[in-house]
Amino acid sequence: MHQLVFEFIGERRTKPRQRRLNGAKIVFNNNTSVIECVVRDLSAEGARLRVASPFGIPDLFELRIDRTGASYRSKVAWRSADHVGVKFLDGCS
Repeated sequence: MHQLVFEFIGERRTKPRQRRLNGAKIVFNNNTSVIECVVRDLSAEGARLRVASPFGIPDLFELRIDRTGASYRSKVAWRSADHVGVKFLDGCS
């Protein structure tokens, strides 16, 4: 019971997330720089991306989902050793 309460209190998302395993690209420098990543979680407001390393990923970039072709202007919200959390700045394009 304590674990469930902790998870509920720790949840900060306002929209539900969906587990994913989609290839994607972090695109920046006027489309000249690309870093491969995997979308692990996705919501209407943001995503959790698995990356080889968070170093070199700028604070602002375009996230392009390979399978769907969806594109999101994104801002880094947090970084860890092999994940980056992003917030979408506007709707999907």
